[in-house]
Amino acid sequence: MGRLWWASLALLAVVAACGDRPKPAPQPIRDPAIEARMEAVLTAAAEKLSPEPKAQGQDYESANAVLSSSPSPTPVPQVRLQWGSTGPPAGREVVVARVVDGDTIDVEFPNGAFERIRLLGVDTPEADGGNRPREFGNIVDISCLNEWGALASEFTRDALVDQAILLTYDERASGRDGFGRLLAYVEIAGVDFNAELVARGYARVFTRFGGSRESSHLALQDQARQERVGLWDCQPQPRVVVTRRPGLEATIQAKLADRIADRGRAIGTAIDVAVEYFALTEALSPTPERLDPASGLRQEVVIECIAYDGAVPQTESDEYVQITNIGVEPVDLSGWHLAAGDGRADFIFPSYLLMPGRFVRVYTNERHPETGGFAFGSAQALWGNDQPRTAKLLDESGAVVSMKNYPPGC
Repeated sequence: MGRLWWASLALLAVVAACGDRPKPAPQPIRDPAIEARMEAVLTAAAEKLSPEPKAQGQDYESANAVLSSSPSPTPVPQVRLQWGSTGPPAGREVVVARVVDGDTIDVEFPNGAFERIRLLGVDTPEADGGNRPREFGNIVDISCLNEWGALASEFTRDALVDQAILLTYDERASGRDGFGRLLAYVEIAGVDFNAELVARGYARVFTRFGGSRESSHLALQDQARQERVGLWDCQPQPRVVVTRRPGLEATIQAKLADRIADRGRAIGTAIDVAVEYFALTEALSPTPERLDPASGLRQEVVIECIAYDGAVPQTESDEYVQITNIGVEPVDLSGWHLAAGDGRADFIFPSYLLMPGRFVRVYTNERHPETGGFAFGSAQALWGNDQPRTAKLLDESGAVVSMKNYPPGC
């Protein structure tokens, strides 16, 4: 199998089309010299790291059958490694018997024991529909995450199945997760495979278990997000907005009135007036620019107030956040995110068009169709009277649109 590694590596960037969405092949975040070095190391070391052919009857198909039939995340047969007071054992060369998904593999140790390994410090999307909005940054496109979960599993499978790898444990991290899986970095031919998943956009950095490589992995993730590599292409495109200077609308209306007065019946119909209005708007408005979240908060849609003193005892389910469109154009709230500042509750809007001058309310745990019918669905009060909290509204790209605290309330 060692001689097949180069062919396998060459196929890793080839992603089959699925549905209507194109599947861009994510590229590693490296300069050409580093990438060439990595490929040379992989090629030279593949034969040395590959295991000797097993005797007849000791193939991995039988092991895979046992692993697949296990109802637990920890495969059987299972041998617990005793770490003792000195921590986890030193890095050991093992053979990958099966890939469960993009960040989980089953391996065979030299003594014949099988263990399930959870790749430390990384998290790939689920391929079976278990992804959640904003679990990966500001991504709310679940179907896109599902596709990249499948691609991550395929990438790991093509790269590691039947290969000899080195497991490296981390003294700064947990030894096992809640399912009993060993937590480890996977290295193949000296390459940090966990880092590869992050750099190529197949995974996010997962900080729950700690680890000494977290900062370097986060740097790779930041670059992948900026370049929209891999799953980060699922992020919403930055919103394009037109920011009108104060008084511009009055100027447009005044000029329109002058034109109507000058031309009389020539632009007397509603259609003619609309054409003139939009022509003036285009001429006098600034060039549309990408919204920079650091440049300040948008003011077309705002959190107008928080009704924090409810009448319902204890749960105060009748409390709400009121969101108002004070602009002159409708705003689609699809994918927008309303959060309690202390992280106690989050609400993601479905497709909803908020008309100019209108408002919607997001109740703690009541639904009122006349004001949108939205609720956090929280069984406990969210807006304490004695400890005021902050509500934050973000648009579908993750940019902060409005923030509000209290008192006063609605």
